[in-house]
Amino acid sequence: LADYSWRTANYIWKTHYRFELQQSITANKFLIKRVEKDPLANIGEGKARVDRLRRNTALMQSSLNYIINPPNELQGMRSFITLVYLAFNIKTALMNASTMINTWAAVTSEYGELNGNKEWVKGLKRTGELLLYKSRRDAALEKGETPESVEGQEFNELVGVLDQATRDGVVDQSYAYFLAAHANSSPLLAATGGKASQLGHAISEMGMLPFQTMEKVNRIHSLVTFYKLERGA
Repeated sequence: LADYSWRTANYIWKTHYRFELQQSITANKFLIKRVEKDPLANIGEGKARVDRLRRNTALMQSSLNYIINPPNELQGMRSFITLVYLAFNIKTALMNASTMINTWAAVTSEYGELNGNKEWVKGLKRTGELLLYKSRRDAALEKGETPESVEGQEFNELVGVLDQATRDGVVDQSYAYFLAAHANSSPLLAATGGKASQLGHAISEMGMLPFQTMEKVNRIHSLVTFYKLERGA
């Protein structure tokens, strides 16, 4: 999340302020040309002023280039460490399951011990059923077959809620990964490029699957649990 937030904020900042920064540099260049037309521009204080303007303009251009296209520096190492810590690490994925404890604490404190515990446990069952149904439905759609019908008004309602949440990016981080990959990411996370880049991307995606799956389960569980409680289950 910190890595994604940093990259997204950086991208928004660059998009918003790049034009203004470039305008300032262009104005400075015009000022230099105007000052150079002065007969005294090549002697004494006149020459010193032109030199200062050129130096400042060069520093502004260098700063703009650094901000718009920052060098990788330690970004590649940071991404590598992140992958080593998270990718292909079942223990890290299981530790992420502790998020369910936060959901449990929230529902029991807000809705009471009896009702909160009951809906928290039911949420686990509903999450499994929803994931199983979506897996079967997606498989049928890929084959061009008609998905199995949803039985029961309650389950049909939850399927609709989950579909909407997926479209909104609430339960699936794929959109966040997509944005991060396009904002000065390291070659391992690049979304496009040569065969080596594509292979690195595929390996990183595969390695992140356990963590991503557990995160998705956590989010769906929290979604259906709070939804049913808010609906007065």
